[in-house]
Amino acid sequence: MKNKIWVSAILLIIILATGATPTYKNYRYWLQRKLGYWNALVPIAILVVMNLVAWIWSGKVTLLFLLPVDLVFIFDSIITYFEISHIKRNKY
Repeated sequence: MKNKIWVSAILLIIILATGATPTYKNYRYWLQRKLGYWNALVPIAILVVMNLVAWIWSGKVTLLFLLPVDLVFIFDSIITYFEISHIKRNKY
């Protein structure tokens, strides 16, 4: 049991550290330029499908547990939309 906790902690640290690297930030910037506003719509599409599946399989109770995840997806989509509009505005 303790090994699973250590492995989970190490993987979490690796994931968080990867998000702070310059390579990942360059990749994200490239992806935003390449995909444009579709990059902001993908999290919303994932959110809709995830909520629909949870509602069909488990009912309304599961949707209450997904509310924090929904808020994170919506906030991330809004931030991504503003980043993309900033990139497009400064492109010309």
